[in-house]
Amino acid sequence: MDEPQNKLLLGRIKMIEEHIGHALWEVQGLEQLVTKYYTFINLSDIPKFTDENFKKTLGVILRKLKKITELDEEFDRRLSHFVDERNWLVHRIRLHNFNDMMKKTNYQSLIRRVNNLSEEARNLIHVFDELMMEHCKQLGDTPDIIEEKQQELINSWIIS
Repeated sequence: MDEPQNKLLLGRIKMIEEHIGHALWEVQGLEQLVTKYYTFINLSDIPKFTDENFKKTLGVILRKLKKITELDEEFDRRLSHFVDERNWLVHRIRLHNFNDMMKKTNYQSLIRRVNNLSEEARNLIHVFDELMMEHCKQLGDTPDIIEEKQQELINSWIIS
């Protein structure tokens, strides 16, 4: 590989690392929210809230969630696809896609795929946030109480 190709590759690696880092940040946010949601609707697992459940992968938590709640078939497929993409990002992107770094169109497709995963994580965060709100309402919480609890949670994250 000549010097210009080497510089191009190093620049693309740096850029993909930034996109991967952002995607992992978003994926972890979703994993935390799904774990909190699972624990919240499965009150028997509250003692495991801070320990055992947070050590599990998204796929494991989703399987546990499916045992205690009914998921719409389309939503279930969406979550399964997300878990597949998450696992690709975490375990296989370098192995399967390193050569894509050399060809511009393949590299751009790779960046799009990573960015799509980030966007889907954010979208699913909103979905699970709404599911959490609905569950709170079913328990009798008013929108004001829910908002107060959310603010307390946000404050606890900022302080810790």
